[in-house]
Amino acid sequence: DIQCHDNYRHVVAVMSGGDYHNAESLARALAVLHARQPVTLLVHDYDRVEHSLCDSWARRLRIPVKVYTADYAKYGEAAWRLCYAEMLKENPDLVVAFAGGRTTFDIVLRCQQTLTPIVFV
Repeated sequence: DIQCHDNYRHVVAVMSGGDYHNAESLARALAVLHARQPVTLLVHDYDRVEHSLCDSWARRLRIPVKVYTADYAKYGEAAWRLCYAEMLKENPDLVVAFAGGRTTFDIVLRCQQTLTPIVFV
């Protein structure tokens, strides 16, 4: 577990949902969330647009980042669902998800099962 001073921990996971890539909306959402409660670890799946934005945003604020990759070669269509299941093992305090996409419904179900709050961008 990555923690800040006084054992403060606030992990945010960003899950792309597959088809929706609005970098501006994600940047605004992360800024608002961080202002309300500072993020100590940003977890996200590897997606070119999202990866670049998440990494640069976190790097600028010196927030540690952990990236998960969906292994299509090994798992085929199930790769994203397995990737999100692994991300949720980080026990995020909040999930930021892109609305839309084939895997968004799976993200919502997994968050409900783990009682993890979810915010849609």
